[in-house]
Amino acid sequence: MNVGGSALGTYLQVLRRRKLIALQAIVIVPAVAVALSMMQPPRYSASAEVLLSRQNLANSLTNVADPTLTIDAQRLVDTQTNVAETPQIASAVLAAAHLIDRTPGQFLAASSVTAKGDADVLVFQVSDRHATTAALLATLYAQQYLVYSNQLATRALRTARQEVDAKIADLEAAGARRSPLYADLLGKDQQLATMEALQTGNATLLKTADSASQVQPTPVRNGLLGLLVGIILGLGLAFLRDHLDTRVRNAADVSEQLGLPLLARLPAPSRSLRRDNRLVMLEEPTSNDAEPFRMLLTNLEFVSHEHEARTIMVTSACAGEGKSTTAANLALTLARTGKHVALVDLDLRRPFLHELFHVPQAPGLTNMVLGNATLDDALVSVSVGSRPGPGTRGQVERPGDSSLAVLCSGPLPPNPGEFIRSRGIGRLMAALKEGFDTVIVDAAPLLGLGDSLALIPGVDALLLVARLELLRRPMLHELQRVLEGSGANALGIVVTDAQREGDAYGYGYGYGYGYGASKNGRRQIPLEVSEPSRV
Repeated sequence: MNVGGSALGTYLQVLRRRKLIALQAIVIVPAVAVALSMMQPPRYSASAEVLLSRQNLANSLTNVADPTLTIDAQRLVDTQTNVAETPQIASAVLAAAHLIDRTPGQFLAASSVTAKGDADVLVFQVSDRHATTAALLATLYAQQYLVYSNQLATRALRTARQEVDAKIADLEAAGARRSPLYADLLGKDQQLATMEALQTGNATLLKTADSASQVQPTPVRNGLLGLLVGIILGLGLAFLRDHLDTRVRNAADVSEQLGLPLLARLPAPSRSLRRDNRLVMLEEPTSNDAEPFRMLLTNLEFVSHEHEARTIMVTSACAGEGKSTTAANLALTLARTGKHVALVDLDLRRPFLHELFHVPQAPGLTNMVLGNATLDDALVSVSVGSRPGPGTRGQVERPGDSSLAVLCSGPLPPNPGEFIRSRGIGRLMAALKEGFDTVIVDAAPLLGLGDSLALIPGVDALLLVARLELLRRPMLHELQRVLEGSGANALGIVVTDAQREGDAYGYGYGYGYGYGASKNGRRQIPLEVSEPSRV
């Protein structure tokens, strides 16, 4: 019972997701069927019936065995049906009706001969544009079949009598009227004449076609048939579309495929926060939308209670899944607990933390690695002790001693992959780990890039951010392969825009390699990677 209920629930979920496809088929197919029916010209059908019989009077009177008595009943009906559909009978029907506007083939195409159930009855049905013509043709069809059937039944007797008459004539010409052969032939001739006179066909007209019924157009019937076809087609298309859909439909599928716990479902930021690139934990830390980040922090503490992770890399499968916003809000949540937290923007493809905190992108991480700035110069201290006043985007101080320090990316290097693999990044991470309780790293997406993979050995754990509307099953399989091959200590999964699970959006990694203008409009500065003078 549980299995059946689960299957039924799955089917209902598919129908809810694909209800538009199913409804379109259910509405369109009957409408087309009715429209096509209304365009058809009127047509009428009439039928006559013929009874097949095995009793033969001539054979009975002459004590001759009837060969049809040993034939299977169904075979007899099939044989007579084929006989009735011969062009000779069709030509006779058209001649009797004085119709010259159609050929025998056209007449046979507009007519049919079928057996009536299990009875030995043939139904002759004819359709025509006129009701009276259809009734006339159906009756004539049955009558001409009887005529033709009688001709077939007496043909052998006529042929035999003709042969006997020819031999009698030969004996008469030879003057052998008194011979025994002549007398025997006269007896045979008389017997054949009697049998021919008594011979009747094995069929009788049972019912004539007195009226005709309209067979087209039938919009009601066609509409109902169209509705049935539309339901079947709609359900089939709905399940086919759902089967071909590669989207990941719920967070449980992601968790099961990757073998990682689901740590939190984060709602989409409000429209005002998204419009101005603001953070809920900085602007509205006491709101309902901020509570999921506290739940995320609690779950993180549970999954990492044995080995406390001090450096956590936040990444995703592809761009646009909300990893930067998640990393920033997580760092703010952690900082509000009293810990000294560093938030590092190591997504050197599309850095975004400087826009979330509304601070200059440089000096930043790349300036430090190149030795053009010190750690104190690059870090931006953010006060998280109280909610900022109206009209502000958070109290930002530089430099300062607060619970959260943000390290922006700085000018973007021409080759981010090689830059991240430099020894300067390793020294920087070691210095941050030494000076802060926890380091949160906003890294580039995992798929299609090697940047984050290069960072995995230098961090304690990895937190994966997933947005279901962007994630696809092939991406999920590839992500599983990457995680297993990297040896990363993945703590769990965070689902963003949780209230939009199941929406349809485009597919693609969407992560570029170009070096144009940055997202905030600043021109990227080409840098040569070198070892820093100090960190």
